[in-house]
Amino acid sequence: MSNNKMEEESNKQISTRTAMMPCGTTTTSTTIFESAAYHGLLPREDVQHLLKTEGDYLLRVSQPNMKSDSRQLIISTLIDKGATWNVGIRHVVIHRKSTGKYFINESTDFDSVEALLDHYKSTQTPLLTNVSNCIIKTPVPREKWELHHSDIELTKRLGQGQFGEVHRGKMKKKGRVQDIAVKLAKSSAVTKELIKEMMKEARMMRSYNHPNVVRIYGVALDDDPIMIVMELVKGGSLIDYLVRHAGKTTDAERMNNMISGSAWGLEYLHSRKCIHRDIASRNCLYDQNKNIKISDFGLSREGDSYKMTVARRVPIKWMAPEILRHFIYTRMSDVFSYGVMIWEIFSDGKEPFEEKKTAEVKQLLLNGSRLEFPAGTPVEIKDLVTKHLWCEDPKERIKMPEVVSRLEQITGVKQPPRPPRPDHDHKKEPKEKEAKDGSTRHHHGHGSSHHHHKEREASKTTVKTVDPTMATVVDGPNEKGPIESTTKVRRKSSRQTAAPQSKYARNVTSAGVSSSRAPSPD
Repeated sequence: MSNNKMEEESNKQISTRTAMMPCGTTTTSTTIFESAAYHGLLPREDVQHLLKTEGDYLLRVSQPNMKSDSRQLIISTLIDKGATWNVGIRHVVIHRKSTGKYFINESTDFDSVEALLDHYKSTQTPLLTNVSNCIIKTPVPREKWELHHSDIELTKRLGQGQFGEVHRGKMKKKGRVQDIAVKLAKSSAVTKELIKEMMKEARMMRSYNHPNVVRIYGVALDDDPIMIVMELVKGGSLIDYLVRHAGKTTDAERMNNMISGSAWGLEYLHSRKCIHRDIASRNCLYDQNKNIKISDFGLSREGDSYKMTVARRVPIKWMAPEILRHFIYTRMSDVFSYGVMIWEIFSDGKEPFEEKKTAEVKQLLLNGSRLEFPAGTPVEIKDLVTKHLWCEDPKERIKMPEVVSRLEQITGVKQPPRPPRPDHDHKKEPKEKEAKDGSTRHHHGHGSSHHHHKEREASKTTVKTVDPTMATVVDGPNEKGPIESTTKVRRKSSRQTAAPQSKYARNVTSAGVSSSRAPSPD
């Protein structure tokens, strides 16, 4: 990474190589870190997607724990393809003696890690004496989404939150340099659970490819800090745009760009079984071409439903009533939150239930009360939200494909063709329970945020399953913020298809709806 302040920030991080130095853990030669089979801080949950044949193995580094920052070099190998991933894969620690020798079993030691690996591969000796099929055969190289820190340069910090930061940067890829946004965890906040949460978010986003969803390019795992590398969107958050342009945004822009674009993105996510769980204007980016992109997947889960089982900070003012009652999220709860975001868009970024305390809002939602749209909101939009998105019973709400269809009838703007679905051959990840540490949630950093934006974070609430009637307000700075860029703005796509004309359709071209995809770094 680059110089001056960036180097100072980098030096504050605990390098995996430095952390592996104490005797009793591991240190090894540079060649191991540069080996294609070395996957750095790859968590166990991701190992299962890479090992496909019995005898496949990779090298990785253990994650930090509460007792020590020291880490160990681990061999992960697939021993039983038919077993569940937590049984069929073994993780074996390479130790180091005070003499500098490396070993798995103390009776046999080696001058280097390379020599140790060569021995166990050539002799097919089990790594574990009591597990006869725990052998290594084929080293598994890094995937193309596993990036190198050496290829990434951080150029400007865009924002920060309690646990993470977002930087603008550049990435070298196949002879060219690409502008990127980089999300990383603060050194003081790095925990095993935080790494798992970051990797879960990255794992989910890797399979998404849609012009209205922020795209991820990969993760840098070979050293600290872990970096999630994403497309760089020139603009900022939708909430900031709405506040800055209060009273100036036209209904055509609201409907053709903000509402329609986010509907297309959310419909796509739902088609991929994604429950976003935090749909709001603060979690959408809005570029200078007036293209909207859904971002921040820190709370997202894949599946048909998700039950929150422990206390967690959640945005109650955007929340569907069934979540308050039963703590169950579905794609229909996203639909409800999307309706609240539409209200935000027509309210110039005002906070929902602005004058109400959180406990009052909860009771209002449970009693069936809903937000009042401002005067001048198009009747078609108001009816769509109040009659079809904010229904008390989630089964009565319309699904996102129907929302998209109705918006096309209202606006006259038809969704551009969907990009091809990328191929991903990883196994389906088993369902994971909510992290017990509520502090592991992280988002885009918060840089030059508006004061109004900060006040909105006070509406985040911890819902305690011990007593479903209680909700405790958790105050804290907003961890989201704009993602900026110095890249050239992509030209507007000429492939947009017009639906039947409406009174809003005449402004479509000037509004700048685009179907262009983010460029791939591969």
